[in-house]
Amino acid sequence: MKYKFFRFKFLTIFILLLNIESIAQETTKDRSRINWERIINNKKFIEKKSLKWVPFDEKEFIIEYQKEHLKKNTNILKNDFINTYDNSINHRELKPLQISPTLQINNYPKDGYFSHSFSMKSSFGGGEAKGTGNQNYSYRLDYGLNSETFISAYISEADDPYYYSIKNIGELPTKNYWRNYALNINRKINLNNSNKLKLSINKSIELWELATVYKKENLDIGRHSKTEIIGSFSTPLTYQLNDKSNFTLAPRVSFLPATIGSNKKIENFYGNNFSLGFGTDLKIKKDLHLLGSYSFQLGPGYNSFNQSLEFSRENIYNVGFKWDPNPRFDLRASITNAFGETPSTGHLTIPSGNLPLYKVSLKINPGFPDSVQRPYTKDVTSRIHKGHSVNNAILPEQGTNQVAIDFDDKGNYFGSYAYSFSNLMQLEILNIGTYKNSDLDKNDKFQTLRNTFMAKNNLNNRFGTKLNFLSPMRGDSFWLSSRLSLGREQTTNQGYLFGELISTIELTPKLDLNLNPKLTWSGIETISGMGVSLNYELIEKIYLIPEFNYIFSEQINPNAGFILRYLPNENKSIDFYISNAEGSLDLGQMLTSKDLRFGIKMNYIF
Repeated sequence: MKYKFFRFKFLTIFILLLNIESIAQETTKDRSRINWERIINNKKFIEKKSLKWVPFDEKEFIIEYQKEHLKKNTNILKNDFINTYDNSINHRELKPLQISPTLQINNYPKDGYFSHSFSMKSSFGGGEAKGTGNQNYSYRLDYGLNSETFISAYISEADDPYYYSIKNIGELPTKNYWRNYALNINRKINLNNSNKLKLSINKSIELWELATVYKKENLDIGRHSKTEIIGSFSTPLTYQLNDKSNFTLAPRVSFLPATIGSNKKIENFYGNNFSLGFGTDLKIKKDLHLLGSYSFQLGPGYNSFNQSLEFSRENIYNVGFKWDPNPRFDLRASITNAFGETPSTGHLTIPSGNLPLYKVSLKINPGFPDSVQRPYTKDVTSRIHKGHSVNNAILPEQGTNQVAIDFDDKGNYFGSYAYSFSNLMQLEILNIGTYKNSDLDKNDKFQTLRNTFMAKNNLNNRFGTKLNFLSPMRGDSFWLSSRLSLGREQTTNQGYLFGELISTIELTPKLDLNLNPKLTWSGIETISGMGVSLNYELIEKIYLIPEFNYIFSEQINPNAGFILRYLPNENKSIDFYISNAEGSLDLGQMLTSKDLRFGIKMNYIF
């Protein structure tokens, strides 16, 4: 019954969001006013001989503005422009370089091209790690040396307990630790000028900081901690099936230690692995690719072990998609049973098991053009500052920094720094906070949440992204964005995921409505709710912002707050607030305190 009730609530929110645009279009119409705006010198609107007054079309204006911008901006790479509304404008196809760390596609970036990729891979369940499960975080840098060679550098780290607890481990540490540093070189091999068939050599060398348990000769369990030198070699062969799809065949060998610890006579670790992988990438739209691969593990080594430290060979699968909403970044999501995140370890399953995992990735491409939109006016900039417990959907313009500092009378401290890498995407580089005097209802379930994320000496740090889908600056009726963040509490080493969908609707020139469905997912409890706020300009520089969060749980009372905002100018503001939310950092927005909190928040944009 609880599942059906939650599903009904989720469906209600979804239907409401589907109708926001039509509601916004009606509420934002003011037929008694004519808005005069200065437009660029464009033949569509201004004739050579005489002025001609025509109805203003926002989307057509932006299309014309983007075309003029493309002609004048010499820094934009040729054919590297994406236009949201005009498909006739050429754009660079940001082809995928790999399906997985162990299966490279024979696509090569241009000379001097470089990109940064940030990924998180995790189990769906908590296992022995509790929280959101075993996680592997990774970073990859790709750089094009020339038209035939590019290099990739990797860093990845996983430090959670074994997914299934190891039998007879005794008093030994229960954590499995992997940290990998890898350098990978991809070199094209010419095949008689073949346009459809591409071959390359792919080789890597890695340092593997490894701390794990192992089976001794007498079958006792020992602990091994050492930096291993490992590597891999592959010759991926890609055949272009048509303009939209490719097929890749990738034989690979990974060089891993076969013995670890004091044991020297019997093999007790992965060992060298030969595999044969098949992969395909299919472009179904100009900005959307489907990616999939399957790899057969041929031995003689292994790529998986269980609770009894018995090793086996498990075939590896990977299926997902790559979405390029903008040339400056792309997003990926996939399902796989591979836990490793480097070329030499990308075929290894989760420590002590073999189960499906999910992976999300963000890739950013410095130097590429951004989606062009109308410049923000002072009025729009002044509304970018977020609330205390309810967010808004407006993103600062590309190249803009956003900083917030927040503290209250109960001892809560929060601070954040974010950078707009694109007009469509903001990176939350730093988001930290500490909860003091947390006073939740004395319910076992939420008492555990408090003890995990808000206990004495807690320090929560989080990283996230905010992605904009709709904006009046690009001709839409309202703002619509999503935000995803992840992180952990440093004392307990437990984490959670937080996601929200945010819409901001201008009801009148002085009044905005924010609708903010949100969800927190951890191994302890999943909590969902809806935040609602109004942003009302009372007089110049003074705003009134009431907030309300309704939580879809009978065990958590709603919380509310009120903000009095003063704007010395559009780039900074000072908030004086009162709220009974536990705090402004993600989960804290959704939990209700017994005591009211009085606080000050300072917001800066530069």
